[in-house]
Formats: sequence, structure tokens, C-alpha cells
Amino acid sequence: MNKYCLIGYPIEHSLSPKMHNKWFHRYGIHAHYKLEEVRPRELETKIRYLTKNYSGFNVTYPLKKEITPYLDWISREAKDLKSVNTVTVEEGKLLGYNTDVFGIKQVIGKIQNDHCYILGNGNMAKTVIHSINSRDITVVCRDIDKAKRDLEKDHINYITYHEFKEHQISHKLIINTLPLTLDIGEILLGKYENTLLDCNYKVRNNYNIRVYLDGLEILIHQGAEAFRIWTGKTPVVDGILD
Repeated sequence: MNKYCLIGYPIEHSLSPKMHNKWFHRYGIHAHYKLEEVRPRELETKIRYLTKNYSGFNVTYPLKKEITPYLDWISREAKDLKSVNTVTVEEGKLLGYNTDVFGIKQVIGKIQNDHCYILGNGNMAKTVIHSINSRDITVVCRDIDKAKRDLEKDHINYITYHEFKEHQISHKLIINTLPLTLDIGEILLGKYENTLLDCNYKVRNNYNIRVYLDGLEILIHQGAEAFRIWTGKTPVVDGILD
């Protein structure tokens, strides 16, 4: 039996095992997917174990950048983003990919909006910007100079969280890339007439905002692309988490 897993911390909320195990069953693949909790300080010692015991694994916060030095090959897109979320093990070699871009494009393409505000300046923010490069973008961050260094993008606008709270906007797209552990409620005060796409999922939506979309569809599409990389099969995504 081939084994796959998700590494990161915290991950107990993840729906990835349910999703991938349903796909394995649906397509008659003798494989199993589970969670492997790994903190950043444990990553170096876990690499040999993962290589020996798994055929592939997904990578989530906070390890998407930290995993890259341990890989034998990285796709061009993942290398450009310095972010890997999917690894396949082939003959003892670790091959890294970024399927987040695929997942984000599938969702963003359905939202009609000419300008978006991105909350955060970490790896996920960089991936979102890469995915929607043609749009008018404003990054909302704590430290503008640091955000410019982190994102390495000069063609976009930058404002602080304080400036954003004072900024009057309506009918715009706001994309939250901040970790699940950070509460964005205060940042969104007064932003009711907008659409929020939260890259997190299973979030209790208590935000006072007109249209709220959680990251479940992003999860499903990026997971489907990872499944294709591992198995060569493109899975049907409809109803996979019903």
C-alpha cells in the first residue's frame, strides 16, 4: 500500500485525509492518507522518515518555504515562489511542486472584480499575487518595507492595516492570506459592501461582510492537482467533501 500524508502544524483541523482517501477509494487505488504533525524545529529529523515511509506528502503552514532545502528537485513555479505544498517521492528522491497556484486560479477565475486587497505578505500572499498577476492589487500589511522585501513585487500597491481600516472601499475583493490563528475581524470593520475570499477553511464566519467565501474550494482544487501528480489521474472534485 502506498502511503501519503500532510505535514505542518497545527493540522488537526485538516480535511485532506477525508478528501484523498475518498479519491483513492473511488479510483480503486490501494493507498492511504494521514496527518503527520511536524513543527519547524522537527523538520530536519523527519525528512528521512518521510522519504522512507511515504510515496508523497502535502506541506502546509509553516513549512512551505522551510521544506525547500531538503528537496532534490523543485518545479519552476515552486522555485519562483519559494513555496512547496506537494512532494512526491521517486526512488528516494524528493520532488517538490506548488499546486496552490492551480487551486487559487480555479476559484479566482469565477470572481469578477477589477481590484483586490490582499491581507498579509507571507508565502500564501506571494502565491495569490502570482495567481492573479493581471489584476490591480493592494497588499495590506504591518510593515510596508518588509512586505516589499518578502514579496519582491514593485508593480503593486502597499498600505498598512491602519490605513486599510481608514480606507473606504466597496464592491471590491478582499483576500485573506493570514494564518487561521490570526483574527481579522477588526481589520474588516466597515468593509461590509465587499467580497471576502478567505484562504483558510472551516472558519466560523462572524465577519460583517456582504459576501464571504472560505478556502474550501481552493483546498479541493489544489488537492486534486496533487492527486494527479501522485497517481496520474485527474479526480472529479464535485461532492468530494459532502
